Amino acid sequence: MAAGCQLWNKLDLWDRLYFGILTSEPVVSEDEWWEAFQQLSIKLYQYGVRHNEIWNEADGDGSRIKQGAGRDEWIEALDLLRKGGAGGTMTVEGLLHQMRNDFYYNSELELLENVYLSKIKRRW
Repeated sequence: MAAGCQLWNKLDLWDRLYFGILTSEPVVSEDEWWEAFQQLSIKLYQYGVRHNEIWNEADGDGSRIKQGAGRDEWIEALDLLRKGGAGGTMTVEGLLHQMRNDFYYNSELELLENVYLSKIKRRW
């Protein structure tokens, strides 16, 4: 058991997310999921929420987000989304869906969506 815990602690966040799909128990916290979502959003849309009009396509209100560096926009935008203040009828599922339209074959995005729908959403 102790060896398993030591091994688990050495896995990075993405490895734990992949492992989480195979178990019935949640293996990442909600905060860790949002951290991974933020990292991937910055990676895929490096120019921010206006990149490919992703925020508007997902029915978010871009006027609520200060224009700035892509990273800064994503940090602010996902914080708004998490708190329910992204505007319009935007939901996490809607944003993930629009991102999947742009990056259908991205395995990390697919993983985040699967973990959200099967583990995170059920806890809220």
